Amino acid sequence: AIVFGLFMTGFLLWIKSIIVKNAYLGTIIGIVGSIIIGYGFYLRYRGPYSAGFMTATALVILIYIGMNFFRYKKQEVYDEGDE
Repeated sequence: AIVFGLFMTGFLLWIKSIIVKNAYLGTIIGIVGSIIIGYGFYLRYRGPYSAGFMTATALVILIYIGMNFFRYKKQEVYDEGDE
């Protein structure tokens, strides 16, 4: 669980750096990457505790990606208006 948590933290930091540059691309990569990682976890570990763990992780990831998307999407709109 610790290694998975560190891996997901690195993944989310990488996604945030992409969202800062391009909100739509970062969001798409984040969602698709999360689905792939979740499916890989499901293939290896099955059971009620693993399903609960992945559900909680998915909620955290979606909230994090959504918050960053809306935050940096607004900044892109303001940056385009300044030019």
